Amino acid sequence: VLDAERYVEMVRPLPPEGASDLVLRSRVVGAHQKPKGVVIQTESELRDAGGELLYRMQAAAFAVGARGLKSAGVVHSQPAAPPDRPPDATVSEVVPVSQALVYRLSGDYNALHIDPDMAMAAGFERPILHGLCSLGYATRHVLDACADGDPSRFKAVRARFSSPVLPGDTLVTRMWKVGRGRIAFVTVVERTVQARWLRSTRFLVANLRSASRNPRVVGRPQGARRRLQLAESMPGMCAWCRQSCLVWLQTREPQSASRNPRAVGQSQAAARRLQLAASRPGMC
Repeated sequence: VLDAERYVEMVRPLPPEGASDLVLRSRVVGAHQKPKGVVIQTESELRDAGGELLYRMQAAAFAVGARGLKSAGVVHSQPAAPPDRPPDATVSEVVPVSQALVYRLSGDYNALHIDPDMAMAAGFERPILHGLCSLGYATRHVLDACADGDPSRFKAVRARFSSPVLPGDTLVTRMWKVGRGRIAFVTVVERTVQARWLRSTRFLVANLRSASRNPRVVGRPQGARRRLQLAESMPGMCAWCRQSCLVWLQTREPQSASRNPRAVGQSQAAARRLQLAASRPGMC
C-alpha cells in the first residue's frame, strides 16, 4: 500500500506540554477501482483529551494490484496544475542516504522503506522514502521560502505523490504565489546518488552491484572506505546493524578469496575498520 495523496489542516496547534492524551480517529470514506489497483480514501481527526479538534486530515492510499472492487464513496482528490510561468522561489535539498532509517523511528515500520526484497517485490530498485517524509521536506521548503521559516504560519497543505523518492535523491521544490497566503508548489526528484542496498543485512552500502559484477573490486580498500564513511554518517545505526555489517564482510571473504586471493587481507582490513567505527561514540 502506497501513499497517494495527503491533506493536513491545522485547526489548533498541538499542546506544548506534550501529546500523551491526544486521540486520533480515522474512517474509510471511499474506495475506487483503478486499472492498477484500488485507491482508498480516509478521513481523520486529531483531538485533545477535552475533545477539542486540533488537526483535520484526509488521505488517499493506493493498494497496488487490488482487483474486483466496486467503486463507492467519496473522492477527495483535487488535481491542480502549477501556473504557466517561472516559479517565484526554488529550494533544493539532498535527502540523506540514511533518512528512511531515521524517519521510521517515528513509528512507520513499513518494510517497504527498509527491506530490499520487499521493495523489489513492489517494483522498486531499492527501499523508498516514506511519503510523509517527502511531504515534510516539501512543506519545510515552502515555509522557509515563503513564510520566513515560521511554522506558526502553517495552515494547511495538500499534495499528491506521483513518483517515489529514494534516499540520496535531491528534492527541488518550485513555488508560485497564487493568492493571499496561498502557495502552489511542485517538488521534483533529481537522482544524484547511486547507492545500493545490501540485501542480506538491510543496511546501505555503496557499489555493491558493481562489486558483484566485477570480482576485482570486491574488498578493495576504496570500497571499504566508502562503506565505512556511509556507516559513520548514520546516527540511527544500532548494534544489530553493526554486527550484520561485520557478518557480511566476513562472509564475503571466502567468496573474494576464490576470485582474488589479494581480497582476503583487504576484507579483513575492512572488518577491522568497521569494528573501529562501531566503537566510536558517534554511533548508537
